[in-house]
Amino acid sequence: MVSMRILLFLLAKSSMARLQMPLSMSTRHRWKSSPRTRRRSRPRIRPRPRARAKQSLLRNEERADKEDVWMQVTDVRLRLADPKDSAKAYGSFTLDNDFVVCGIRVLTNKEGQLFVGFPCRKNTNGEFKDICFPMDSGLRQDITAVVISEYEKICEEQ
Repeated sequence: MVSMRILLFLLAKSSMARLQMPLSMSTRHRWKSSPRTRRRSRPRIRPRPRARAKQSLLRNEERADKEDVWMQVTDVRLRLADPKDSAKAYGSFTLDNDFVVCGIRVLTNKEGQLFVGFPCRKNTNGEFKDICFPMDSGLRQDITAVVISEYEKICEEQ
């Protein structure tokens, strides 16, 4: 029994020597000799199932047929800011009950007019860059109008 174990050990040792594999390495590890056996460095990006993609396209086409505007503001949530703060209110809004934008601010410009500030971050150069913003000026006007009207309602209640 003992001699069998010794023979198996010597056999394994000689096969590792032929492969120039260090003895400390476990026999479970294998050499990756060809591109087929190598692991991919990046995970594959799986495409979206076609049924879901077609469904969302149809839903967008139905919306476009019903309305001239692609997105509408469906919900606005604001809370008043501290009077010492430069912003008048902080909050979020929802587009088509599908997409929420958090971190908006109601601000005043030098002329005293209210406007909506969208979420932004300070980069390494000290400049502020927007995280998200409307690409269409019509959508920006709609968002501004709805948010400012909600802000005025909150101010009247207080």
